[in-house]
Amino acid sequence: VVVDLPGTYSLAAYSVEEIIARDFILGERPEAVIVVVDAANLERNLYLACQILELGVPVILALNMSDTARRRGLSLNLAALSAELGGIPVVETVGSRGLGLDELKLAIESALHNPQPTFHLSFDEPLETAVTALATQISANSTLSAAYPARWLAIKLLEADPGITAQLEREQPTLVEQARDLAAQVTHDLDDEPEILIADRRYQFIGSVI
Repeated sequence: VVVDLPGTYSLAAYSVEEIIARDFILGERPEAVIVVVDAANLERNLYLACQILELGVPVILALNMSDTARRRGLSLNLAALSAELGGIPVVETVGSRGLGLDELKLAIESALHNPQPTFHLSFDEPLETAVTALATQISANSTLSAAYPARWLAIKLLEADPGITAQLEREQPTLVEQARDLAAQVTHDLDDEPEILIADRRYQFIGSVI
């Protein structure tokens, strides 16, 4: 069964499309997520791929419109891109002409039967210490760890994600308060809010990949 989620460039949950996509992946736990990106605009599109990888679900990256990318003189190194993203399958496709579908089906088959590589984007100190501390707390909570990937939830709380924070404020007020204290300390030490620092780190990583 293939579910076509709304197109979006982020999982920040500031739009209906982002909320639908994120809630589905978190709640339904799909066996794999195919992230379809514009091969000619990889730098913009890889931000979403990074966010989905942080959810810990098996990911397949489909570089769509790869013919347009090559016409623009861009070179696509699938093996190198896969390696940079933790070893996930990367496939070239041209959706308008049905090219690459056989390769995509093989990649899906592989993702369903092989362990998903772990993607871990580390941050500068003291942000990384704050993320680790919160993730440890979340892992020790059986209710939370069953519902959310621990590191992902820690990042969301430090980003002050409005939906996640509002929900957990009712259920886990102590954890939310701890996240606020850690975020305030990070802001004081690094002179910027965690949300900005986390986004900057993702873009820095994507820039190195490109």
